[in-house]
Amino acid sequence: QGLLMNPSVESEELIGYANGWLDQINSNSNQSNRIQSKPDPKRLKQDATNSMLLAKLPQKVASTSIHSKHSQFAHLWLTFALSLLTTFMKRWDAKQITVPTTLVDQLIPQLTKTLESQSNDVVVATLKCLLAIFRWPTLPQLDQVFQKVARRCLHLLKESGSNSGQSELIQATVKVITHLIREHYNEHLYSESHFKFLLSYAKANLDDSKMNTIVLNLLKATFSQKVLVSEVYDVVQRVGELMMQSHAPHIRSICSGLFLTFLLDYPLSPKRLQQHLQFVVQNLDFIHEDGRRVVLELISQIISKFPSDLINEHAQFFFLPLVVRLNNETSPTCREMVAETLKQLLTTVNQQNVHHILSLCLKWLGDSNLEISKAALQMLGFAADVLRNQVDNHLEEILPHLKTFLEEGAQADGEGIEGGDESLTQPWRRMYQTLVFLEKLYTSSSQLMVAENFSTLWPFISNALLHPHSWIRKISARLFGSFFAFIDQSTLEFSCNGVVSTNHFLTATPSSYALWTVLLRSLSQLKGKFLDETLATQTVKNLIFLTCLVHNHPTACPRLKHKDGSEVAMGDNPFGFVFHRMSRLGRKAGVEGQKAVLKWFAASVAKFGAEAVRPFMFQILSPVYRMIENPSKDVDKSVQELAEEVMQLLRQNIPTAQFTEAYQKVREDVIQTRQMRKRKNATLKVTNPEAAARKRQRKNVRNVAKRRKGQEKYQLHAVRVTKSRIKANS
Repeated sequence: QGLLMNPSVESEELIGYANGWLDQINSNSNQSNRIQSKPDPKRLKQDATNSMLLAKLPQKVASTSIHSKHSQFAHLWLTFALSLLTTFMKRWDAKQITVPTTLVDQLIPQLTKTLESQSNDVVVATLKCLLAIFRWPTLPQLDQVFQKVARRCLHLLKESGSNSGQSELIQATVKVITHLIREHYNEHLYSESHFKFLLSYAKANLDDSKMNTIVLNLLKATFSQKVLVSEVYDVVQRVGELMMQSHAPHIRSICSGLFLTFLLDYPLSPKRLQQHLQFVVQNLDFIHEDGRRVVLELISQIISKFPSDLINEHAQFFFLPLVVRLNNETSPTCREMVAETLKQLLTTVNQQNVHHILSLCLKWLGDSNLEISKAALQMLGFAADVLRNQVDNHLEEILPHLKTFLEEGAQADGEGIEGGDESLTQPWRRMYQTLVFLEKLYTSSSQLMVAENFSTLWPFISNALLHPHSWIRKISARLFGSFFAFIDQSTLEFSCNGVVSTNHFLTATPSSYALWTVLLRSLSQLKGKFLDETLATQTVKNLIFLTCLVHNHPTACPRLKHKDGSEVAMGDNPFGFVFHRMSRLGRKAGVEGQKAVLKWFAASVAKFGAEAVRPFMFQILSPVYRMIENPSKDVDKSVQELAEEVMQLLRQNIPTAQFTEAYQKVREDVIQTRQMRKRKNATLKVTNPEAAARKRQRKNVRNVAKRRKGQEKYQLHAVRVTKSRIKANS
């Protein structure tokens, strides 16, 4: 490290230092070969017959140069010198430092001789140094040693075999062979028999965690040169299996690239090609998600890179397994990948195949099997994304099925599905896909919202606002949000892309009061047990728009005649009724519902102004005051912060006298209600002790459940914090 950081180290000195040790090692090796004496077989035999003693072996004559001061440690010094030189060469290359090519060129013959060394450490250091030199610009002597180095590396690989004790030597050898094949390949480098050995060796070591990356790179270099031997067809099958079975992402990526290269570049008969494609398609249901992902990526690349005539020929071969996988897939990531692959297939195949696929989908729509009809809706949705004109030609055939699916989904028993039951045969899933398909149609052609045939679907979408499953509630709210975006608040006209219509769902049947129905159902959405932030945000947007319509068009609402006395006091003012209902929701809804109510209050103040909101200050302040001044402190902190912001907004927009009067009235009402509750509980203890005890027991059960929920929430938070710390440290 000190030499690396020392700016005074010169390249010439370092190369000369390494060259000196190379000279000494090679010269000592040659001299020892010359002076080593050989025993005379005849003399040994004669001595053995004339004497009862064992024949004496001849003594080796030592050389003074071999037993010099440093000769016994020369291989260690050479290893150090070559390792240092390799490190500096990589540094010079990275920093583009000019090095005399003549000095580097002189090292090449010496390094080639050093490959014959009996020390594994020296050979490994030499191979690494040669690999660094090979990556430099062409040197005069490089072309002369490529074949010699290639054959020596092949010999080393055969000698080492699968000896785990020589793993570093094997890895260095395979890396050099890989580089020579990839960058300096010619017909004289390796023969067909050599490649057969290399491919067999690679196949045998694919399962070795220390070697699989290196041998895969060797296969990658071999495939890039389109080496054609029979072992290629054998090894590619194992590569395909490893592509899915490996847990390492980079191994899966390399194997996928090799498999695709083989399919694209190597000659394959129709039968063999069909076998390999069948292998890929069959593994769409691989047990592990990572394996399915890499298979889907491979199919996507096949569709994009194969000739168009081959894709058209195998379109149905890919289409049906992908649709089955789409229906059975449990991973959201893989499901999205399947969808993108199907869209890619639709845009790649010719018109004849598109027509055949759409015909199949239309036929599946009438099937009594829920899964088949759901798959047809999904495929039609993909076609609506990428081939909208093709789908428009079949809308008249599709529309009756959409009505049927929406009606059946609304009539189906929704018990148990709100909690996220994953049963694949429930009608709500087909209803959800129907709404998704409608959303795609309306997004690209908004005028369909007021088309005569499609207007009949809005009552079903309105009913879906209160469907037991939250997915259907969300998409129904989104559909109404998209519809409201084209409605003029003052005239109730629908205007989109030059199409203006006053005859739509909100105005076509005034006797049914569709506007009022959608408003009440949107209010009821905020009471849902599984209300989340996404649905709450969309519902608030819808309610703001609906409240504007109610404010501007009160005649579109029925006369308010309810049994609840407090609501009868609102009279025929639907605008005030909305404030009253939101006030009640703010006191009884969950956390997300309370946030939605507060956001609606803030938006109403900004939208309608202080004058319009002033008569309903009591309804606004009643839940806001309870959220801020709650003595039990069981209100969520985020709700309290939002309530304080709403309180501050009211102070800024409402005159001080009127704000103070409303605030004091709410405060007195809260105090009076609490005192009345205390008196009622005290009376109950005296008049009916058993009922009071049961009430106290229910309260204790709720408190225990609340504490348990708080503990679970804290534990989950602690687990997330621990995981984030472990991830940051790793």
